[in-house]
Amino acid sequence: MNLFSETIRWNLLSFLFKKPEAEFYVNELARAMNASASSVSITCRELSENGILNKSKKGNSLFYSLNNSNPLTKLEKSAWFLAQLLPLSKAWENEEFQSVALYGSYASGEFISKSDIDFIIITNVPDSKVSESFRLLKSKLRAEVNITVFSVSSWRKMAKEGDRFYIEVISNHIPLYGSSLVIG
Repeated sequence: MNLFSETIRWNLLSFLFKKPEAEFYVNELARAMNASASSVSITCRELSENGILNKSKKGNSLFYSLNNSNPLTKLEKSAWFLAQLLPLSKAWENEEFQSVALYGSYASGEFISKSDIDFIIITNVPDSKVSESFRLLKSKLRAEVNITVFSVSSWRKMAKEGDRFYIEVISNHIPLYGSSLVIG
């Protein structure tokens, strides 16, 4: 999906989302994006004024990095990742899966370059069949992919007992397919 490549702003953010903890100077960003330094400089300044980017001065150079603590930055990071993920939806669009969701740092927008991508699948099919469905997706994504599978009855039991993992997942997930993860 090219949603995040239409403008200098989205090209810049897409580049930074891939390296969310790094900082760059304007000319470095311009070269990486194949854009003019003046356009990148203006965009960085605007994003910095809006709290999306942090700005620091070292010598005569201005350096920019993502402000990963900004709630808007987190939302934009999650939206960007979903735009990368949705073309691979064939992996989870399976009638045998009751629910599929993204959870963890990629759902919350708090991911860094070393973060794992976490999926939860509620289904009664064997784990091996789930793994086979996600094989292509795993090969396309640059990060390690963790798939957590629960049977429908196990998930219901966890919900009924107020299981800590259940509560953690339902408080921070993005539904991708099927019915709601929330049971109650």
